[in-house]
Amino acid sequence: MLYKFAIGFTIALLLASNRVSQIPGLNLLNYLYIGFPSGVEGVVLLLFRLGTGVLFLLHGYPKLTHLQQ
Repeated sequence: MLYKFAIGFTIALLLASNRVSQIPGLNLLNYLYIGFPSGVEGVVLLLFRLGTGVLFLLHGYPKLTHLQQ
């Protein structure tokens, strides 16, 4: 299970690095992250992201605590 995490993390770092992003076709982060909006839209988006993160934590925490049973 740990090897899957390590492979995924390595791929994410490679896609985020500046050297790989200069290769045409591998600049995927620019398609995913356009920028952060300013004003009220930015605050609403930040609250939405924080709320989604909290819900993921609340959803996954019981599963993580019962893995050893």
